[in-house]
Amino acid sequence: MLGDGLSELLGTAALDHHEILVRECVQNAWDARVAGAESIAVEINLRELQKSEHQYLANRFLSDIPAHLTKQLPSLKKLGSASDYRILSITDSGTKGLAGPERADRVKQDEPSDFVDLVFNVGAPRDTHHGGGTYGFGKVITYLTSQCRTVIIHSVSTDERNKPVERIIACAMTPTYLADGVRYIGRHWWGDVNNDIVAPLTGKQARDAAHALGLPELSKDRTGTTIAILDPVLEVDNRRTAERLSDSILRNLWPKMVPPNGATEPPIKMSLFVDGEEFSIPDPTVTPPFSGFVHALQTVRHLQGRSKKFSSPLTTSHEIRRLQKNQGHDEMSLGYLAISPAQRGSISLRSDKPAASPHQIALLRAPELVVQYIDGPEPTSNAEGWASVFICNPAIDDHFARAEPPAHDRWEPTWHAENESDKAAKSNVTVALRRIREILSETNSPANTPDSAATGTGLVAQFLSGLVLSDIGTGPGGGSGGGSGGGSGGGSRAKKAKAVLKNSELVERDGQLIRVVTWSVEPRPKQKTQLDIDAHVLAADGTVESTGNGLPQPKVVNVKIDGKNSKRSQVVDIEDTFEVVVEITQPENTAIEPVLKVEAG
Repeated sequence: MLGDGLSELLGTAALDHHEILVRECVQNAWDARVAGAESIAVEINLRELQKSEHQYLANRFLSDIPAHLTKQLPSLKKLGSASDYRILSITDSGTKGLAGPERADRVKQDEPSDFVDLVFNVGAPRDTHHGGGTYGFGKVITYLTSQCRTVIIHSVSTDERNKPVERIIACAMTPTYLADGVRYIGRHWWGDVNNDIVAPLTGKQARDAAHALGLPELSKDRTGTTIAILDPVLEVDNRRTAERLSDSILRNLWPKMVPPNGATEPPIKMSLFVDGEEFSIPDPTVTPPFSGFVHALQTVRHLQGRSKKFSSPLTTSHEIRRLQKNQGHDEMSLGYLAISPAQRGSISLRSDKPAASPHQIALLRAPELVVQYIDGPEPTSNAEGWASVFICNPAIDDHFARAEPPAHDRWEPTWHAENESDKAAKSNVTVALRRIREILSETNSPANTPDSAATGTGLVAQFLSGLVLSDIGTGPGGGSGGGSGGGSGGGSRAKKAKAVLKNSELVERDGQLIRVVTWSVEPRPKQKTQLDIDAHVLAADGTVESTGNGLPQPKVVNVKIDGKNSKRSQVVDIEDTFEVVVEITQPENTAIEPVLKVEAG
């Protein structure tokens, strides 16, 4: 492919450079994982070259730069003159590395061709079941992130005899141009030149070159690939760049940072280094609003049967189904949707907008990489909202993959359907997107939530109604209580006491998060009512965390019963329905369970 076309491969992406760089490189790394591996590692390293590394790069590795190329890429001149020169490397390990021959004309049938596909044949399709996308498209962003459109690729793989194969090569991209009567295609390489054919340095030469450039070490025991971007087009301040990269990692890769239920390691172990020091990447399981998305993700994983039982009172779920054409009343599953409450955090779900109360659906395919966030109905609270995750049915994952543009940043089922297979795929994506929006709209409708018309909290009230505990009658509609109502007369039961959650909102007072919870309590006729109020921290699986684990605990700070200040535990002598309003401190990055226990006094 000519250099002119490379920059067009990503299409019109809706994301910025940092987002695409992180998404595409990590997506391709995941596709390259070793067969059977449950986890890989990805290390991003931003630093200035040391003097010796800079000299090796300028005087040895990239010493043969023709004048006609520096006219196309003037920033290449900085190699020999700049006092400081930055490099951004992205290294994946626990992956296969770039296997196969070094030349495109030597690829055999059924032989891997990863090296030539990446280095020479950008845009070649990846043959990866449930892969993230097309191999090579994502790597274009690495060229575009370099001011001199130049990258260095270092890889260690194994051959058919399980022997290590180490290679390193430099590549540049320009538009096509004419110089001295010669037309150049815009692709340039540096390595081992033999008979005007450029091949990579291999074996010890490759290892020595990678070491001289300060690249992360790869070996037979740590196979993988490093792509080093020269003179990256990023903020001047390395710390600010690291912050943006960290935010992009969390925003786009959080599902891969969450261990499956029962596992101890996440699918991808991400690390970020700046000038030799590790830069912390927030844990999505305890960082809002991502902690809400984590609850939804774990629920979908369980529904798909890919994890042990996961139960959380915080989350509701739906299976998206559709009738199959010409199949009578048979339905097929398009995927699962889960919705969970989520707190507002400091990291926005959109790089171009400030953080706000979350109200998004994260769309995922089988690789569990975020394709896109779609806005849903906005919450009424400015401190909390909801988070939703949809993962398509793995059996039709390819239908959703076809709806993605080269940047893999949205689903657009707009292609021309030429046959029945095309029509089915297009229809499945269209129906799934429509049903997702309908479910979110229905869930937020006041008509579908008890008492929500008065409070305007629809979705949150519906979620949290499952957290109200009562010995005699509980939740919307009264639920079922323990024990009989006593009395006589044909075995009839006396009316039970019950509590219905009316509202729950998160407010901030003097820097402290306070959850204000309102219940409506209907007492048992002619009897006093015993009320007991408490609050617990919830674990990611919805169980109550032990108070001895060192986590900050919620504290009930104010109770009002029928408008009067009251205690956490007391007997109330009120015959008519009354309100209980409770204020509870909510530690940051936690989910809490407010509890109202109601019984006849």
